[in-house]
Amino acid sequence: MNIKAFTLVEVLVAMSILGISMLGIYGVLNNALFTTKNTQNRLYLIDKGYERILKHTHYPRIAQSDTESDNGTETEYEYIKKNTLLPGVTEITMVVKNKDAVINYVYFERTK
Repeated sequence: MNIKAFTLVEVLVAMSILGISMLGIYGVLNNALFTTKNTQNRLYLIDKGYERILKHTHYPRIAQSDTESDNGTETEYEYIKKNTLLPGVTEITMVVKNKDAVINYVYFERTK
């Protein structure tokens, strides 16, 4: 009776190859999750920035706070105004940020 079986060394080599490949798969999945969370956070800031610009352009006399809290997420707004070479036009840079990301918007406003 001749029984063929794997030796302990062969089993250990196979297990180490399997372990290394599983670490590679874990790294790829972890990177994908990080990228997804980062993208969701940036999309949230883009949405908040566009909302703020629309409020600012359509209702300029209404005072808006520099910080906003939504579902436990603190969002900060900062405006930097510069004169342009065109008379009566101001360049406004709005910085929208929270603890994880920063988005910059540049738009132009006609002054009266």
